[in-house]
Amino acid sequence: MLPDTGVSFRTDDAALQRLFDTAEEKARLNLAWFGADQVLVEGGGYEKIWLETQPMGGEMYAKRHMTAALNNQLLFMRAQRADGRLPGSIQCMPDGSVEPQFNKFQGFCFPWHALNMYYWAKLDGNYLEHPGGLRRLPVAGAGFQR
Repeated sequence: MLPDTGVSFRTDDAALQRLFDTAEEKARLNLAWFGADQVLVEGGGYEKIWLETQPMGGEMYAKRHMTAALNNQLLFMRAQRADGRLPGSIQCMPDGSVEPQFNKFQGFCFPWHALNMYYWAKLDGNYLEHPGGLRRLPVAGAGFQR
């Protein structure tokens, strides 16, 4: 079971309260369903989760929605190929199917945020041992041919 999370902010400064409430609503509108998994997409018209941004985006949103934050890691872990490569992006298709896309190579920033989510969500070792999990991730640059 994931820990309960939540963020609240109250101020007598009406303009500051409106700013906070508007920012919270804009972020909430970036929650999307990828099949049965709710994730946080980047926003700004980007409808995929991208390896270079959304593991971090999920981690940053963990205090507001732990399940979506964790799914931003797990979808990449589940889609990892046998050779260790993670998809550069993942898209939810109009029919609801989820499509990992390997036609791009994104920055390798995934492990840091995925490990942080392990601590944030107070997960057990099954997360680390997940097929395609953190212990299978290659060291940055290792195993790639020029």
